[in-house]
Amino acid sequence: MPIYGTLALEEYAGAAPVTGELANEEWETDQAEALTLSYEIDDTYRLEMLPAALHPSIPLYAQIMVRSHGSSPVGAFNLAEVRLMTRAGSHYGGYTIGAFANTTESVEFLRTRYGWAVSLGDIALNQRHFGARAHVEVDGRCVLDMSIVHPQPITPGDFLVIAGFHLARVGSDLRLIQSEPSYEIEMIQRGKPRLTSIDTEAFGDVRVRPQNPIVATYLKGSFKLGRVRYLIDPTRPATEGTEQI
Repeated sequence: MPIYGTLALEEYAGAAPVTGELANEEWETDQAEALTLSYEIDDTYRLEMLPAALHPSIPLYAQIMVRSHGSSPVGAFNLAEVRLMTRAGSHYGGYTIGAFANTTESVEFLRTRYGWAVSLGDIALNQRHFGARAHVEVDGRCVLDMSIVHPQPITPGDFLVIAGFHLARVGSDLRLIQSEPSYEIEMIQRGKPRLTSIDTEAFGDVRVRPQNPIVATYLKGSFKLGRVRYLIDPTRPATEGTEQI
């Protein structure tokens, strides 16, 4: 039997972003950097953390990502995000637990146009002699510090780009909004992840507890975010409750 999430939606509905006009065109920046760490996490609550539309990964793991955008419809901004790796039917995706962006314009843009659960924070992403490091603070308090160590070059084809699922209000309905990123990679490295500090409660769910490191990647290139094409009813399997718009 397929395994689906059992997230208590009523507990999260009040905090879900309220969307306006959903993004109806793509945008792109040719100045993007992204540092991504993957960790297996404690799977005690693997079903309780996901809505019923999604399947958990086995083993359960999370991606912790910080990305800089040199330009966008609302100017340059940085984004830090924690998401659980899932499937919607046969399609891989990342369910957003929570995120931060470093400008008020980008917070509003991501929340209203894509349903991204984004709050305001201070975000830095820097390439260092040992690899790359990201640091996130909220009200002067560190909520994330991570890096990639011993990086080695890999080919762009070895990097899997995964869509995002964001729980948000669309009109009067609660929906998962699918975001569709893509990259034209100029440089990419793979190495060991180093998670110095993370406050998953600040990101949205204290039950996300990283345990076993998997891999880290750091890339530079162009980044594109497509228009919103799919909405998913979070109360039903995605194979039954997906709407194309």
